[in-house]
Amino acid sequence: MSKKKEYIAIISEGEKTEKQIINNLENNFTTFSNKIIFLSYKANIYNLFKEIEEDEDIDIISLLKEKQIKANKIRNDVENIDVSNINSDDISQIYLFFDYDGHTENASDEEIVKMLNKFDNETENGKLYISYPMVEALKHLKKDKLDINNYLVEAKTRINYKNFVSQNTDYENLVNLTKGNWFFIISENLKRCLFLFELEKSINYAVYNNIINQKSIFNKQLDKYISKEEKVLVLSAFPFFLIEYFGEEFFSLVVS
Repeated sequence: MSKKKEYIAIISEGEKTEKQIINNLENNFTTFSNKIIFLSYKANIYNLFKEIEEDEDIDIISLLKEKQIKANKIRNDVENIDVSNINSDDISQIYLFFDYDGHTENASDEEIVKMLNKFDNETENGKLYISYPMVEALKHLKKDKLDINNYLVEAKTRINYKNFVSQNTDYENLVNLTKGNWFFIISENLKRCLFLFELEKSINYAVYNNIINQKSIFNKQLDKYISKEEKVLVLSAFPFFLIEYFGEEFFSLVVS
């Protein structure tokens, strides 16, 4: 009997940008090839959490399948995603990628804490990764403007961040990212994170693994910037996902 194929479910807020990122990851990192099932919730993390809290027994994969089927029927502006053969039993890992979205009407830092506690294991409820302030943080990087002050942005007001990033990026086309681009982007996000934690740039993986995670990143953002200045340090969720997914050897490649 052939071994059952186990898939990785990637659940995101949006459809276009996130799908481009996932497709690129599959192209550059063969580990993910033909293993990722992409599903979009089509609303922010606060709405998702509210829906889940109202029904503790909810099957998040079935919920997302239903939303995708409806979107496939009524929307022409995004790529149809075939979910007909997806079953929860086929999913071995669930990862959620959502925006901080501090400017939205239903935003709540208290709810973020609850979400990070609930979604803290990819083999159970799922593992949540947050982009600050939103998914476009991945391409918010210019090689001639690496100073931290260039990557502090308003967190609680609408600043048309997508347009701002389009004028402050060397990586506008996410489809064409190379593995070398990824390593540079991951390295720069790591440097920003180490600054956030006031850590030396030469830390080893054991120190990183012991100190830095999605909960501690949020708490540092909250204490250092959100509470005091209503700002966030721009950090993409995807670099930290890749470091945690691939582990020490990958971390060493990034820091080298």
